Amino acid sequence: MIASFQGIHHSYGDKEVLKDISLNLYSGEILCVLGPSGCGKTTLLNILSGAVEPSGGEVLNRSERLSYVFQEDRLLPWRTVFENIHIVDPLSRASRVDALIEAVELGGFENYMPDALSGGMRQRVSIARGFFYPAELMLLDEPLKSLDYCLRLKMISHIYQLARKTDKALVFVTHGIDEALLIADRIVVLSKSPSVVIDEFELKTLQKERSLGTDEMIEAKRRIVEQLEGRGGIGENPQFRPEAGSLLFRHTVQPRT
Repeated sequence: MIASFQGIHHSYGDKEVLKDISLNLYSGEILCVLGPSGCGKTTLLNILSGAVEPSGGEVLNRSERLSYVFQEDRLLPWRTVFENIHIVDPLSRASRVDALIEAVELGGFENYMPDALSGGMRQRVSIARGFFYPAELMLLDEPLKSLDYCLRLKMISHIYQLARKTDKALVFVTHGIDEALLIADRIVVLSKSPSVVIDEFELKTLQKERSLGTDEMIEAKRRIVEQLEGRGGIGENPQFRPEAGSLLFRHTVQPRT
């Protein structure tokens, strides 16, 4: 385990955003967090990063080194694509930067300045930079929202492959249910604010074998949409009971290292 939320509460003034969040994150895991706008998903990442101190509760076993991919690219405008990535670990091999640039489909743009790139291209540089930084934990806050749908699906595959290659644990915040279904080892669904965890699902099908058109994926998406819309919420459907062999099952966290 590389981090554990224990009874996290957080408020901004009189506005309670997070309410009693308890959640574990495991080494090498890809955890996707879904929830309605304003439910505190970014706040949860900021608490995990240490940038925000929670109003109550605590984070245990927090990783000392992490990378953070923000909603904005936050590139240095006076640095090239290559330099924006390499600067976070300047002693590392330049060939690793080249490989990451290729992995996010920006080959040939190494010497471009950020103002010569589209918003989606800049965000891909930010993703590459996050993977280049030597950390076991990577936080991603809606990293693909500036990309078109087809490119988002391609980037999901690239991010998954990079996560496995670098053995990073990812906490991936998104509004995209398709994105979560394609990449996650586990999905956490938050309620509207003040947020609680209303469901937690582990995906059993290997990522490389997943397809959004299968009956299992369609059913999984329907169930998540129902949670986000409030149907089958707390008190109405506290646990899913799918047929044996279904893609999803109600996940009770078991101790792992």
